[in-house]
Amino acid sequence: MKKKLIRLLHLHDLFCSPTQWTYRQMLKERDKAFPRSFEQVHCDGIPGLVSIILPVHNGARYLSEAIESVRAQDYPHWELIIVDDGSTDGSAAIALDYTRQDHRIRYIYQENQKLPGALNTGHAEAKGEFITWTSDDNRLKTNFLSVLVQEMKDRPSVDMLYANLEVIDDAGRITGTHNYYRDYQYPEGSGQIQLPHHVSMLHAWNFIGAAFLYRRRAIILLGGYSAYWCICEDYDFFLRVNAQMTVRHTRFLEALYQYRVHLASLTSRSGDSFIAKKLEALQIFDDGRRDLLSGPAAWFIQADPSAACCHIRDQLKQLVAAQGHFLPEGDISAIRWGTPVIFVSVTENGASAPPPEAFFCHARIRLAAGPTPPSPADSGDWTLRLSTEAPEVAPGNPFHSGVLSASEPEVLFHLMHAHGAARFLQTYETFAAAPEDNPPDISVLICTNRRIEFCERALRSLIRQSLAPSRYEIIVVNNAPGKHDYQAAINSFSPPPGLKVQEIPALPGGLSYARNVGAAAARGEILLYMDDDAEADYCLLEETVNAYKSHPAAGGGGGSILLSPPDPAPWWWGPELAPFWSEFRPDEKECRTVTDWLQFPYGANLSIRRKVLWAIGGFRSRYGPGGRKTSWGDDTVVCLQIRQAGHDILLTPKARVFHHVDPARFSLSELFRMCRQSYSTMSLMIQEKRIPANMNFITAGLRAAVRFALALVPVPHPLSWRIRQLALAQGLIACSVALLRYALYPLFTRPPESANPPSERIT
Repeated sequence: MKKKLIRLLHLHDLFCSPTQWTYRQMLKERDKAFPRSFEQVHCDGIPGLVSIILPVHNGARYLSEAIESVRAQDYPHWELIIVDDGSTDGSAAIALDYTRQDHRIRYIYQENQKLPGALNTGHAEAKGEFITWTSDDNRLKTNFLSVLVQEMKDRPSVDMLYANLEVIDDAGRITGTHNYYRDYQYPEGSGQIQLPHHVSMLHAWNFIGAAFLYRRRAIILLGGYSAYWCICEDYDFFLRVNAQMTVRHTRFLEALYQYRVHLASLTSRSGDSFIAKKLEALQIFDDGRRDLLSGPAAWFIQADPSAACCHIRDQLKQLVAAQGHFLPEGDISAIRWGTPVIFVSVTENGASAPPPEAFFCHARIRLAAGPTPPSPADSGDWTLRLSTEAPEVAPGNPFHSGVLSASEPEVLFHLMHAHGAARFLQTYETFAAAPEDNPPDISVLICTNRRIEFCERALRSLIRQSLAPSRYEIIVVNNAPGKHDYQAAINSFSPPPGLKVQEIPALPGGLSYARNVGAAAARGEILLYMDDDAEADYCLLEETVNAYKSHPAAGGGGGSILLSPPDPAPWWWGPELAPFWSEFRPDEKECRTVTDWLQFPYGANLSIRRKVLWAIGGFRSRYGPGGRKTSWGDDTVVCLQIRQAGHDILLTPKARVFHHVDPARFSLSELFRMCRQSYSTMSLMIQEKRIPANMNFITAGLRAAVRFALALVPVPHPLSWRIRQLALAQGLIACSVALLRYALYPLFTRPPESANPPSERIT
């Protein structure tokens, strides 16, 4: 009764997990920009045909049952692609025998490539409009295909359906004694699994199971299964589809699939610590993916000289500008790792040269302006091929591999952006997995968009370090390329032999983007981020490197930041106000780990292991100076992600920098602005459930009143102390208003994932 009441009142919308909340924020942002439905997209593939992929690796024991369950379907239009992933038992003989019995069954052998490789091989051979895959130890119920295919036809805007299932034991009997989905068995102990309907819960745990069907366009658009996430490759794929397309539970509530639990199954090993850590790592990385999907992309659009092609090009450029994306000019290395780079060629006759090899882009898209499909002869040069009209299909040749078509510019733009983001992430995973040859101990990154005078002191202090020059490198990340040129100043410093100092451009604007671009260019095992107005202590790098060597579990950390206030100081100045300008003085003298987010280091002296930063998906562009949501908090959020990934945050007091803040920033208006921004960032982190909700809008208001009272009462405190109380009070008021808005919002709005696409709305 309790569970039914929760479902009826949608109480999980109010008490959702952090991953659910950020998923909903991403949907809200994307819904403002794109039509989420791909209903108008025409995809190649044989209409009505379901391609069923069956990967097998030494699964002879149950393989015949799995194949027979496919042959017993009451929907006849299917093909079964058995991919033998290097089996050494009798799997091949069983599969080949079935290919002789039924022409709809095909057999492919390959050397062992693990499950993602076998699935991708099967998808490359699939010709159906719909695709699913099953395991060699599970069984489809007789109406599995007929129910899902009919519902797919009735709901054209849905890209993927998943269904309920039942649990069977090694003998094929329904069992309710196993812990698999025990809390979702209705009736309890029946073995009948009723899966959640709210797809935002997918970003908290993988509940989809093994009963699903998706359209061919999902694979063409988003790519196949990732070898980087082997063991949880299905969960990774479901997350990607749910983030960019429409996933729904089938309206048919009875079980359509039988999932077998036995000693050798992956489910029986799901408690394995390695698998659990892999799943948790994927969820952390997925948070970074959602941040990327809400951000802008860089577009390079060229067109044939015909009027039709130029018209489409101009429409796409207008959409790029309207959605806050950008059309860069010149050196694109500035955006290689900051945001997806999408190259689009609009052609009339289906023939167009791809971008030159020297031109880096994540997605290469060719758009045919008309019904002529792009020629498959050079399909390897293009990652996606589109057409503004569905290609005419010749009799006897109903299949064109990998062509999508749509007529509306908004839909084409959405297709291109979704594909570009997917390709960016695929490239990211490949880059993250690649080892670095002979890396230096540490890379120092100075991200800046200001005049060179602000960086000179920082560069001079870094060139003269106690650490050997061959053990570190310096990278100046120019976040305003074309406006400032730092290379001449770098050359003037005459770095010692063995020390590499370079400038790299970074776009789009924003500190988090610049930090991610810098991390991609860096080679050091440790990344140290330092502000452009900071000065490094002589032993900064040596102390940082030694601290990480003595603490192998540390994933990130930082050191002391000693503020240098202007001389003479303002009349209202006092040491109580120094932390507002990023002063950070740990009480201890020796290294220690911290768990409280309020004790995390600041960005003026922040270090992270390079592999850890890549594993968590980099800095979040929603936070930090130039951020899409708030101008603070990028350093705190990245430390929270590092902690969530199971690493320690290390404080190294002896690793010191001196912070020389621009004197123009020492003003009361700047103090009050920074305090408001700080509390606004904290309220956003509370909303996204990144930090504990240790106050609400009521307690925040009460704390503001107390601060005001302290500032006004006649107690023996200096003026700077009273100013600090007033600054905190107005910051708490801003926090109280934000928290009130966050508390009321779920009561008056539906979760965005519950919104029906246009074709499903009831009028």
